[in-house]
Amino acid sequence: MKIIEKIINAFLISRKPSVKVSNVICLSGTDGKFTGICCDADVSFDFLYSYAPAYSSTFLDIPFPGFEDQDIADCVKCQLDVVKNKRNRSFLIDHIRFPVSSREGFTLTRGDSYDVTECEYNKERLLHLTRQGRFCEDYLTFKDGLSSFFSFVNFELHEIVKEGIRLALDVLNKITSDQPDRLIKDFKYHDCFGSYNVQIFSKGLPVDILETMIAPDRLLSNLSGSRQIMKNASRYLKGFALSNRVYMKYGWRLADVDTSDYAKVMSDREMHARDDLKAFCSVFFKECFASGKYEYEAYLSERQHAIRNGY
Repeated sequence: MKIIEKIINAFLISRKPSVKVSNVICLSGTDGKFTGICCDADVSFDFLYSYAPAYSSTFLDIPFPGFEDQDIADCVKCQLDVVKNKRNRSFLIDHIRFPVSSREGFTLTRGDSYDVTECEYNKERLLHLTRQGRFCEDYLTFKDGLSSFFSFVNFELHEIVKEGIRLALDVLNKITSDQPDRLIKDFKYHDCFGSYNVQIFSKGLPVDILETMIAPDRLLSNLSGSRQIMKNASRYLKGFALSNRVYMKYGWRLADVDTSDYAKVMSDREMHARDDLKAFCSVFFKECFASGKYEYEAYLSERQHAIRNGY
C-alpha cells in the first residue's frame, strides 16, 4: 500500500535526513492489525558523512590500523570517499541500502554488527563498481573496514525512522478498520404515514481517495509539502478529515431503501457529535423520504382507482 511509504518518506524529508524508503512490506499480528514493516532505506553519502563525528565520539582508540594520528571522523570520510568518488564508466554509487525492520517484539541493540554487503543490492553494485571481485581492497573497505561505522549508522537509522513508521501504521490501521460498513445509529422515525426503522451507516472512503487526500504525490517533492502530508495524517487520525461516507437504510412501504449512492461525506468528529448527528438525521432522512412521498401518494391513488373500478 503506497500510502505508508509516502508517509514515512514525508516524515524523513521533514526531519531533513537524506534517506528514502521503498519496497515496504507490512506485517500483521494475530488480530489482523498491522504491527510492523520491513522496507529498504537508501541512505545518501551526505547522511553517512553527517554521522562520522557522532561515530568517532564513541571510540577511545582509532579503529583503523595505520591511521592512528588522524581524527576518526576524517578516517571514516576518507574511507567513504573511496567508493563515492569511484566510477565504472558512467556508473557510480550515490547511496547505500539498509534493510529496515520495525515490528512488535523486535529490538535492535546498539553495537550489533552489520555488513552492507549482506544486502544483495549493495553487493552487486559494489562488485560492478570495483570490477575486481569481492577480494579487492575497495570492496573489502566497505565489507570489513567500515563494518563498525555502518553498524552504528544502522542503529541510528532505525531510531530515526521509528516514529515515522509508527505514524504510518496508525494511519494504515485506521484506513483498514474504517473500510467495512459500520452501524453508527439506529432509531425510529415517525410521520403522518407511520413509523419507520432507520439505520445510519458509515463506510470509509476508498483507499485510493484517502491516499490522494492525505499524501498526494505533488507534495512529496519538497519540505513544506512533506510537512503538509504529516499534518494531513495527524488530522486524519484525530478525526478532522472528511473521510467517511454516511448513509441511511430504512424500511419503506414499497421496498427497503438504501441511500449509499448519495451518501454524505463526514468526519469522525461530526459522526460522533450528538448535535451534528441529530441534525443530520432530521434533515437527511426527511430529504430522502420526501422523494418517496409523491410516489406513495400516486400508488395509493392508483390502488383506490383500481378498487373503484373492480380491477
